This record gives sequence, structure tokens and C-alpha cells, in this order.
Amino acid sequence: AKAYSVFMRGWRDNGGKLFVNFSAPRTYQWFGSWGTKEYITQPISKAPKHRALLQFARKNPCWWKSCTSSQYARLQKPAVNPMANVFALVPSKNKKGTKLAKAGGKANSTIGTKVPSNTAKAKSIKLAKARADKARQLAASKATAAKVANAAKTAANTAKKIANAKNKVAKNVAKTTASVAKSVVASTTNSANKPIWENVAGNHAKRNVAKSNPKPHARPNNILANVDGVVHRARGRQLWKNSAALHIKNVVGGNIDGGRDLSATWQTHWDNNFLYVRVDAIDDKFIRDSYNPWSDDSIELYIDADGSRSAKFDGRNDFHFIYRWKDGSVNMSKNSARRRHLNIQQTMVRTDRGYTLETAIPWRTLGVKPVAGHMIGIDVQINDDDNGKERDGKLAWHSKNDKAWKSPRNFGRLILSSGKPPRLAKR
Repeated sequence: AKAYSVFMRGWRDNGGKLFVNFSAPRTYQWFGSWGTKEYITQPISKAPKHRALLQFARKNPCWWKSCTSSQYARLQKPAVNPMANVFALVPSKNKKGTKLAKAGGKANSTIGTKVPSNTAKAKSIKLAKARADKARQLAASKATAAKVANAAKTAANTAKKIANAKNKVAKNVAKTTASVAKSVVASTTNSANKPIWENVAGNHAKRNVAKSNPKPHARPNNILANVDGVVHRARGRQLWKNSAALHIKNVVGGNIDGGRDLSATWQTHWDNNFLYVRVDAIDDKFIRDSYNPWSDDSIELYIDADGSRSAKFDGRNDFHFIYRWKDGSVNMSKNSARRRHLNIQQTMVRTDRGYTLETAIPWRTLGVKPVAGHMIGIDVQINDDDNGKERDGKLAWHSKNDKAWKSPRNFGRLILSSGKPPRLAKR
């Protein structure tokens, strides 16, 4: 209220004359809503701005020369707000106009007008302004239509470019996969201590044929047809000696330029306390410069400890561990089951061709009790970063896409065995 009073006094003292305050505290229109009241029925006692204006008008009815007149013009008010064009004139229903009455007299709306001579000129100016506004609106509409057409054309061109880029990426992935597989096969031929063990059911059948009285497993042999591998019980100190290895060779992201750029094998064992995993990676460049561990050279280990392999991480015993060079502890994704203490043991060492990870994960951390015949879900993936910033490629053992981080259905199936691991033939 004080600000309005000061403003009106300043208007008067600095030569201001007629002051019109437009107050329309109604529902909002596209052009807004104004008012010195918050709502139209607000009491004056609770509307300080409106009250200040009324008080000023009562105290200052007329303060400039020739501010009074003996004639008044009464025009009919519009029935509704002019929505088509807010500046358009609203014609009166009485075409003949209104009569001007002297102060204190009565206005008769049925008698001819007696308005100042400049009224017709003012109407002409308003009509011309309304026509100009309509012309500007029409021009703006045409310009908007042209912009929309150009945007649609640009979107079509962009979609075409994206489709071409996707086709090119698919061709590169297929080419890279073939190259990696060829390199892995070559390295397997030259390695005497890490053979491929892809067909678990076939290998198991061969071992049974060689023995006259094979020991039965905890589950029937036909179960092996539904699993991707067997985890043998750890025996002795030489955990990884003469143990079979699985190749990590599915390209699930980016590009891998052959086996020297990135290739890897992995092995696993178990005992009553730990699940053991070893990964041997060949990597020509070693980078660690990103905030996210999966953006650098790193190894991702996915475990579904109860083997349920649900569509989503269940929050009980589904885990996503990430091992990165020189990280003080194991990284765990937000989808993993929460544990206060992981108690995971790990060592990661550099080799002349890459690096090796050995880790032991407590069954207590995984939330299950291991027994022979127990099924678990697992996948091992490895990231490659050759030039810093984001990773350049990714390989997986079992998954055919990069969705294992959100769906355990992409994990492989391994069964815990009480038997000894297969021995390698001497060459």
C-alpha cells in the first residue's frame, strides 16, 4: 500500500495527469490477468493496493488545470473478452450511439450521439491497428509453417543417416567378431595349459566312457544338457594348474581389433567357503582415467547365486562386481544386492601381454550355502579402453548383448560338481 501511495504522489508531483488503473482479477486468459485485488470479491480491508488507490482518488479528485468537463461519453461495455484479437474494437449494439449528458444529467441510449469530433478518427486508427495486427499474425503463421516443414525435412534426413550408421556398425561388429574368434582359435592351438571346454555335456560323457565305474554326480547326467559349464571343487594348493578355461569372445559393444587388441579366458572353482574366479586377459593398451570403472580396462563379474536368472536383479543374491586396476576395493553396481561387508579377496597383476585377475568371493556374501549339484548364474565380461575417455569395446563369455547389467537372464548356467576337474592330456 505504501509503495502505491508513493507512486501516485510521484505521478502527481511530476506533472502526471489522468491515471487509469486497470483491475481485472478474474480467471487467467492467454494474455494474463491483472488486478489490485487478489480476487474480485476480496474485501477492501484485505486489499491494501486497491485501498491505497481509492484513498488517493478521494484525496486528489482533480489536481491539474482543465481536469473537469461538463460532458461525459457513456459507451456500452462488451459482453465478453475479445478473444479473436484483443485489440479489436467491440461494436456497440446501439448503432446510433449514446447521448452526451451534462454533469448530473441522465444518459439516454436511444437518442443520437453528441461526441467529440475526434472520436471517428480514433476509431479509424484502432481499426487500422487491428488490421495490421491480423496481417502480422498471418505472416507469423506462414513463417511457422515453413519452419515446421524444414524441421520435418531435417528429421527425415537425420533418420536416414542414423539408419545407414546402424547398418555400418552391424557390419563392423560382425567383422570384429569373426576376427576375434579366429585369433582365439589360433591362440588355443598354441596353448598347452588352457584348452577350450565349451561342450560340457560332451566332455563329461567322454570321461564317463573312459572309466569303467564312474562316480555318480549329485544330479543326473542329463541335467548337464541344460547348463553351460561345471564348477569343480577346489583341491590342493595349485588351484589353477591343469584346469580347463573358457574363452570370452562375444563382442557385445564397440569394436575389438583382433585378439591382440583384446581377448581373454577365465576359470572357476569352489569350496565350502569361496567361489574362485580367474581371468587372463590379453590387452595391448592399458588405460585407467575415467570416473566409471566400466569405461576403462576392467573386468565385470555377474553372479546369480541361486540360479533363478530372473528378468531383473532380485535384490537378494544377484550381483554385478567390477574389478579395475589399482582400485582399492571391488566396485559393485547399484542393481546388486546390498551387503555391509563384501570380504572379497582379489589380486590383479600385469603380465607381458595384458593382466590377470584372481578373486575369491565368500558364499556368505553371495547369500547361499554351496552343495554339489547347486546351480548358479554367471557371466564374465571384459572392457577395453585404448585411447582414454569412454571404453572402445566389450567382450562377454555368455551374453550376446550388453544387457547383463540389468537382466540376469543373460547369465550362463553353471553347476557345482563334487568331482575333480578334468586333467589335461600331455603333448
